Formats: sequence, structure tokens, C-alpha cells
Amino acid sequence: MNKKTLLAASVAIALTGCNGSGSSEQSTPSKDMVTITAIDGYLSNAVVFIDQNNDGNWNKSEPVIAQTNSDGKAQVEREKIKDKGLIGIQIIAEGSPKLNWLEELGLDPQATIDQDLKGQTLNREVALMTPISTLKNKNVVISPLSDLVASRVRQGESEDVAIEAVQSALGVEDSTEIFDDYVGKNKKLHKVAQVLTVSKADSRAKYDEMVLKIANQAVQHVETLTDEQLEDATYKPVITRDDNNDSFTVTENHTVKVNADALAKLQAKLSDKTKSLMDTDSFPVIDLDISDLFSDKDTTAPVAWSVDSLSPDMGIQISYRENILKLSSNGEALKAGPVVLTLLADDFNSDNKKVGKQAVTLQFTVGTSNKAPVVDTQEKTELQDILDNWYIQQGDVFEQSFSVAAMFKDADGAIQSYHIDQFNLEGLVASVDKQGLVRITGVPKHARQSGTKLVISAKDNKGAMTSTVFSLPDVKEGYQPPVTEPENGFTQALFDDNRVWKMGSLADSDGEIGYAMFLQNGGDYQFCWGGNDEVPDAYKTNISRKTDWSLTNPQSVQQMLVSLDHVTGYVEYEHKRCGSVTLNEGKLQFTLDGAGESVVMERLYHHVDAEGQEQLIMKAFNDELFWLDSSDTPFYQSAQVDSFVYPGVEEYRLMVEQTGVTQSFDGEDPILQYSILMNRFKSNGYYESQSIDYKTQSKDDFFTGGQWRVIQDEFGNELLIQQESSEDQKKRHRYINRKIGDVLVGISWSQDNGGTSLPNYSLSSDNKQVMLDIMDNLPLIQE
Repeated sequence: MNKKTLLAASVAIALTGCNGSGSSEQSTPSKDMVTITAIDGYLSNAVVFIDQNNDGNWNKSEPVIAQTNSDGKAQVEREKIKDKGLIGIQIIAEGSPKLNWLEELGLDPQATIDQDLKGQTLNREVALMTPISTLKNKNVVISPLSDLVASRVRQGESEDVAIEAVQSALGVEDSTEIFDDYVGKNKKLHKVAQVLTVSKADSRAKYDEMVLKIANQAVQHVETLTDEQLEDATYKPVITRDDNNDSFTVTENHTVKVNADALAKLQAKLSDKTKSLMDTDSFPVIDLDISDLFSDKDTTAPVAWSVDSLSPDMGIQISYRENILKLSSNGEALKAGPVVLTLLADDFNSDNKKVGKQAVTLQFTVGTSNKAPVVDTQEKTELQDILDNWYIQQGDVFEQSFSVAAMFKDADGAIQSYHIDQFNLEGLVASVDKQGLVRITGVPKHARQSGTKLVISAKDNKGAMTSTVFSLPDVKEGYQPPVTEPENGFTQALFDDNRVWKMGSLADSDGEIGYAMFLQNGGDYQFCWGGNDEVPDAYKTNISRKTDWSLTNPQSVQQMLVSLDHVTGYVEYEHKRCGSVTLNEGKLQFTLDGAGESVVMERLYHHVDAEGQEQLIMKAFNDELFWLDSSDTPFYQSAQVDSFVYPGVEEYRLMVEQTGVTQSFDGEDPILQYSILMNRFKSNGYYESQSIDYKTQSKDDFFTGGQWRVIQDEFGNELLIQQESSEDQKKRHRYINRKIGDVLVGISWSQDNGGTSLPNYSLSSDNKQVMLDIMDNLPLIQE
């Protein structure tokens, strides 16, 4: 083609293939190695992956073959990519759940850095691909330009046709420019690539269908830019399409810039002030001046910023006014360990619209006056060899044990207790006793690849704790019983096997939880819940009593659930709190012994899993909801949030509101009303929430929005955070505790200017009809 534009004319040197940045530290790849270069600018900590399902994204099940270095390069063996599928790079944002995926793979869980911005982490996620034909080369560049071709191929075009179409859209003279490293060679092509990256991240769902038009619009806009704009790495305008008339809009934007020198000074001051702190000290008052940390060329006003998190809870509180950030003691004992402080700066575009947030992290460590237990690596290796030789098969009874007593050693004290901190293999239960004997028993429900984590910790007599991770082998495919459809309503079969259930309350700020039974006792039917008031009750608790989240504090929310998991023998327990039950047209009439008042219990949702274990949502007292689960799912667990909440999902949450109290045989009970809230999660990190007009008598429709993200807490659990951008800017937190058919049971709480709410259980589902069916049986919010 003879088409020539300023893009082609501005090439300053001859094109010589994919030679990368020319760093002197790069070794010459051997004949069986391929050098992959990831660019927008050079992208370090980008994930190089094989796109097995050809959807243009990195999914958790897809193999990672490398991470890029500080030059944006990775060397991989050709055998790892040959004929395996399309190759791509995944840009990972700060706080992304994908960081946890990397950690599980034993890779460095670091956010991607664009070297154009001198070490600044990226705040938007997007994957870039290259067509298969490029993989025959020794040097492969993956960029927003190669991604244009891959996108067209994904839509069914041949590579030759796609390359010609992209070449025409970009106006480049030679098709090799599409696959070349343009950094330092072609300023205009570099800027086009930057525009394409942010435009793809902004409209990921529709990007493929309009890549050529967006590319052409980017070229036209770049032709109008000054040299200053071309060289400004923060200048990244976004191209969007108007769905009504198929026209395109270019929105000016400069990303928030992090001042690297100011960040280094803040980190140095924080490290200096905390370097000698021990867990016996009181935390000092530390003032940090944030005024020079952020800048944004789209506004003359100071950049708005906020504290996103200070983790973990270690006896430190934080406050800020204007641009002074203050850390000080919260009055509690200082705890040893690493501390991470995350700040978020708002990024506004030229239309004064918030388009994202830039994260910055500051870190320091509090030392300990007590030496924590250590792990004997040789002993651990020998134990891992034992686990590697286990044979686990789906549907077969499994029972194995091993001791970790010789693996944990304490130099200045004694091991006081052992704990299972993480284990999630459906059908199997892991436990450890005071002597360090670990038992894993049960019947695995599903085949699974190796790599399931078993995290075990030891605590010494002064409270210091150390954990270590074991890996379980494959669960082989075996027999999987068919799923049976549940009957409607309660039936006599519920009482036939005297099984033990886990049960939780869905009342607002009243997260009761414990063991329950539908008991057949000498021909009489009874319902039992926890223990009576005559003895201390180890069989139930209430997560709404605490707001502390820890696995080391015995009174924390999580440790309360762990303690319940360790309790056994509820069937034989003599002090169960039971009441008589009669069946009446699928409902239960329940009368607590000695109370004289009866309650109707009604099943609203019922699920039976592949093993025949039942899970249900139940109503009692006309307005109170409870979940019950007879499966092996433990009280303490956190499911992978991004399996259920991801861009494009519309989720329906049952909202519970307490409007007063009423007297019952159990004391004062809340009067509850309900509504449904729809959350729509978007790919740009934003969400919208609105009330569902379903037989509601509320005065006003509720609508809000804000940002959402999934983070990993210090214990490896995924946590959904929704930050409202209006109203009281409430920050809502949610762990997913268990799955009951189409319904998710979460542990939720919120924060606003009024403080932190008490945690409670919540219901959500992406199945709108299921939630509407449950709502049919509940009192609706009046105002």
C-alpha cells in the first residue's frame, strides 16, 4: 500500500524487527528461547499467558508462562508456547484479585508498572494479544497495535486480511510497524497505542466490534497534538462511541501522576520513625505531608485523595485533614508484623468527571520482642512428600493424618496451639488437635487439579504465630451422584436421619450462628438450636458482637467461626435447646419447651447438592430469615469473590431493615422489612445500584453508584468493597461465606462518617427470579 501519513513520516530510524529496548543487561536468547516484549510503554510485572479459550482475557484456569521484568521483557521456552494457543499479556491493577492468582501460582503478586510513568502502578486492567503468526519469531512484541490484529482474527478474519485492515486504519506504510517496538522510535504511534489501551479498558465489552474505527479516530486525534502532548506520558485521551448515532467522542484526560521523589521521602520518613518499634511500644504520632504526592493536569485544584485501607489492625489509628496524614495509637496494644497503608487519589478528566483512582502504598514493619515459632524446612519437605503420595478420588471415603509437632519449633518459649487457617476442598474437612495431629477426612465431591492449599499455623505461649502452606495432590475423577430435585415445603423426611445443620440469622446486625437439628426423638419431632441457658453455650455465637477481623484474636469475627468449626458432638449434646414441631401442609409449627408460644417456620428456598445434602432459606416469626446448611461447608470460609462478582454481572441483594422491636418468648426480637437492590458491576471499576420496583411501598426509588473492587485480606480471603460516590459515601464490605444453590450467603458490614456497622449475614444472587420468589413471602419496606 502507498498510503503515507505523519505517523509513518515521523519514524526516525529504520525498522529492524523486534529488538526491544536495547538494554545491556539483556542476555542473547538461545535458539530455543523466545523474547516477549510487553509495551504500551514498557510494562513490567505484566503476566504473559496462553489464551486457551480465545476470549482475549486471562482467566484463572489459563496457564501463565512468565512475568515481564523491569524492561517489559520475558524470555520463555518455545515449547511452552508452540501450538498451545494465542499468547497475550495481562495488565494487573493495584488491589486486583488477580494478584492473589499470581500468589497461588508462586509468582510475584505485583501490580503492572508502565515505565513511561517512572514506576507508577497502573489503575486499569486490560489484556493485549498478538496473532499466532508472530510466535514463529525469536522476538515477539505484544502491544495495543498487535492487539488490533488479534481482535479482528478473534472475530473470524484471516490474519492476512486483519493485518491489511489494521494497517489501513493506522495509516502505516509497512505492516511490520504493527508488530514492532515503537518506544523511542515513533512518538505518534506510541501515543496512538496509549489511547488504544485506555479506550479498550474503558469500553472492554464493545471494543472488539469497533477496533478499526477507534484506531482510525486515535490516529486522527494524534495528528492534531503538539510535541508537548505527544511526550506527556500522563496525557491519555479516551475514545468512546455514542450508541445512538455511531459517532465517536474524544475525551481529554491526564492520568493522576504520582511524584516518585515525594513518595520516596514519605516512605523514608515512615520507615525511619518505625524502624525500632517493638510490639511492647506505644505507636508514636507520625505526620505525613501528602501535598506533593499527587498531581493532575486536568484540574488546578489539589488532587482529592483518601485513605483506602490500613491493614492489618495492629493498634494504629489514622486521621487526615487537608493534606496532612496522621498515624497514632488507637489506645490498644501495638502488634508486631508488616503494615500496609494504601491511599487513593481521584482521577478526573477534562469534563470534571471522575474516571478512576490511582493507588499508592506505603509500608513499614513493627518488630516483636518475642521470637515467633519457626518452620523446620527439612521436616516440612518430608511431610509434603507424604501428602504428594496421597491418593484422593471423587466420591470415595478419604481419611489421612500426619503430625506437625516436630515441624514447628520455638526458641524462647513453647508451642501452645495449632490451627488450620485455610482449607477449602468441598467434601473434606481438615482439623488439628493440641498435639499437632492433623486429620483430613470426608468424601471429596469434585475432581480437582493439584494445588489446593492447606495452611497450618502454630501459636506460642506469648501469642506469636507462624504459618506454613502445604499443597494437596489431584483429586481423581470418580463417581458423582446425580442431583436430586427437592420437594416443596417441609416433609417428614427432614427428620429421618437426625443430621446436624449449620444455621445463621439474616436479621440486621443480629448475626446469630450455630448448630441446629431437625430431631426425631421417640416418635416426636423437635427442632433444636444451639444450647440452653443452663450451661455456657459452645454450639452457637453471634458474629454481630464483634467488628475485629483476625485469626489470632480469639474474640474476633473470624476466630468465633473457627471455634465453632472445632466443636463436635452436637448430636450427643445433652443441653440442646429444643422445641416440639408439628407438620402442617409443608410448614412447621414450632413450640419452644416451656415457652408456650408457637412459631410457624416456612421454607422459602431449597437446594440439594450432588451428595444429597440439603441447604435452605427459611422464614420464622413471619419476618425473620435464616439459612441452614447440612453440607460439610465450614462455618469459617471465604469463597472466591470474583467467581460470582465480575464485570457485566447484575446481582440482586436482599436488603434487611430493622424498624423496631417486639416481644417474643425469646425476649425482644427486631421487626424486619425487606427490599431488593440491584447491583450492576462494570468493567471500568464502577457499579450502579438501584432499588427494584417489586410490590414495594417505599416512598422513593433508591439509586446510587460508585467504585467496586475485590481485594485479598491478610489471611488470603477475597473481600468485595463497594465505595459509594454520593450520599454518605458509604463503603460496603462483603465476604462470600457459602453458596446455597443460586443464592450466596455473605458476611457484610459498612463504614461511613457514623462509624463501622456490625457485621451480619446477607443474601444475594444473579438469579433475579429466585430473589423475587423469596420476597413474595416477606414484609416489604414501608419507607
